[in-house]
Amino acid sequence: MHQKSFKVFEIIENFFEKTNLRWGHEDWLSLLSKMEKAGVSIDPDQLGQMLERERERRQNATKVLFVCTGNIFRSMSAEFCLKDHLKRKGVSNMVVNSAGIIAAPEYPNPKTIDMLNGFGISVKEHKQEKLTREHVDNHHHVITMGQNHKNYIKKYYGKDAVLFNELAIGESTSVLDIPEAVQDYKTNKQCFDAHIEKTVRHIHQNTSNLYNNLVKE
Repeated sequence: MHQKSFKVFEIIENFFEKTNLRWGHEDWLSLLSKMEKAGVSIDPDQLGQMLERERERRQNATKVLFVCTGNIFRSMSAEFCLKDHLKRKGVSNMVVNSAGIIAAPEYPNPKTIDMLNGFGISVKEHKQEKLTREHVDNHHHVITMGQNHKNYIKKYYGKDAVLFNELAIGESTSVLDIPEAVQDYKTNKQCFDAHIEKTVRHIHQNTSNLYNNLVKE
């Protein structure tokens, strides 16, 4: 994605997040100011029409949330694999996000990024998020990567989530995090990288099944 195009995307995404799709005159002026500072020249009427179309789409769309621990590996990969799948199918009535129950500030591992890039999927627009009640309440489908995340959401938010593997391969199993699968992950780079590759490949290969089962519900 071109650097300026990414900046515009980031500004608009932040605008939607900050206003929760309900904006006023001051919000509008602030958005125009940020666009101008970013060096973006756009007709205000065209921008307004675009925002209204996107607001309507998001309000009417099915909302899907993937949840893991850090939101830099499993749930991030699931989010962008599904977004890529929707784009390829021409599906526009589904909004996909992700979050982590801890989400300590950290960047995705380069191996994860490389694997996704190998499938033609960019995660440059990813913004790490910590799970909140608003996330849970505002999504129709909450999909967890591990059983621990499913239990967490039930305990703290009272909502029944579904495991990624339940939808993707029909198994009530977790997609394991690196420390769960590789005991010596801090010193064993070969196994560390191999688990990332295996996990991202698993998520990517089974995203189509997950989507098909989602739309059946």
